[in-house]
Amino acid sequence: MELIALAFSAISIIIAIASFVYALTVGRRLDKQQEQINENQLDKDQKEKDASKQADFRAEIYKSGSSWKLEIMNTGQAEARNIHFRAEEDPSVFVRIYQDAFPVEVLLPGQSIKLNTVLGSGHKAYYKVYLSWDDNYSKHREQQLNTLI
Repeated sequence: MELIALAFSAISIIIAIASFVYALTVGRRLDKQQEQINENQLDKDQKEKDASKQADFRAEIYKSGSSWKLEIMNTGQAEARNIHFRAEEDPSVFVRIYQDAFPVEVLLPGQSIKLNTVLGSGHKAYYKVYLSWDDNYSKHREQQLNTLI
């Protein structure tokens, strides 16, 4: 009878040690996963915070009635300031820019600038536009936009 009690005690100790090792292993794995989740959430929060400070742009050339327009839109979440514009030198595309049009002082999110454009025969399927601006994220930001025609 003592032998049976001793065997049950030994089995109980082995089960307790195995359970402890299993719980420790699973706990460490869960801690690592939680650390990764926390890091991902912090990265996501930082990206959202950065995006809220940034202006972003999209450009499009489209036909409006009998004329063509180049529209530059602020698609970001922040206002852009001191916007400078430069277009690709292409003899088949002429963008009319009034003398005082640029630099644009402020362009709020969702606002756009429309420029009259003349397309010559044999123009390419896209046109490059270069912008530089300041926003709450950084000064002197630059972007090249490829517009489909």
